[in-house]
Amino acid sequence: MPITQGRRLRYGPTHLTEADKLMFIMAVEEGVRRGVPKAKTTEAWGLNKNAYSVYKKQYEDGDLEPKKITGRPPEFNEEVRKYV
Repeated sequence: MPITQGRRLRYGPTHLTEADKLMFIMAVEEGVRRGVPKAKTTEAWGLNKNAYSVYKKQYEDGDLEPKKITGRPPEFNEEVRKYV
């Protein structure tokens, strides 16, 4: 089965690994070569065309590493820490 035909639905945060980003870029480019619209391929991956553009630029810059998630870290007290 070609890469563009597989359904890769993602739910929740889309923090892809370097390998996932590279596979996504290759799948979109393969789809374009076969005449499949970018929107259709990116939708099959559960992402959008903007994500393709961002990941493609990161690839060209040589930096596909996932970015650090920003925001306040969760607070754990001793009672919660026992169960974690």
